[in-house]
Amino acid sequence: MLFISHNLAVARYVSDSVHVVRQGRVAGSGPADAVPGHPQDPYTVELPASVPVLGEKPHLEEI
Repeated sequence: MLFISHNLAVARYVSDSVHVVRQGRVAGSGPADAVPGHPQDPYTVELPASVPVLGEKPHLEEI
């Protein structure tokens, strides 16, 4: 089964392996426990910060 998510915590919970894709290319790949716990790519490091937190309003950058 293919499970697509921006939430690495959820992907880690439901998957045996994780493949992080950015702009159509694999930015990180490996066992579900290894990729989120020890990210090798800057994009993978930034993913947890993109997950919304219940009760918090999103911060919009001013242009």
